[in-house]
Amino acid sequence: MSALWLSLTLGLVAGLADCLGGFLLVRQSPSARALRYFVALGAGFMLAAAVLEMIPEGLRVNPRFAPLLILIGLIWLIVYIVRRNRYQFPAYPQGRGY
Repeated sequence: MSALWLSLTLGLVAGLADCLGGFLLVRQSPSARALRYFVALGAGFMLAAAVLEMIPEGLRVNPRFAPLLILIGLIWLIVYIVRRNRYQFPAYPQGRGY
């Protein structure tokens, strides 16, 4: 199978999965707990795609600047997660993160 047909097939499968997911969501409203797990599963797939496919390709294409850009992205991700969850830590029951 050529790369063109493989990419078209995978794109079609992803589009059908999106349609099926939307159909299931409209037909039966999931609970908040189930929705959290589906969002976490989708985030896991995106992280796996980034780590297993995009980072090695970036290192292959531009080995000089790719590590720096990856490091900047990871630092941004850590800062974002810490700032977002600052007010949810049990050490601050009143919501003060300072």
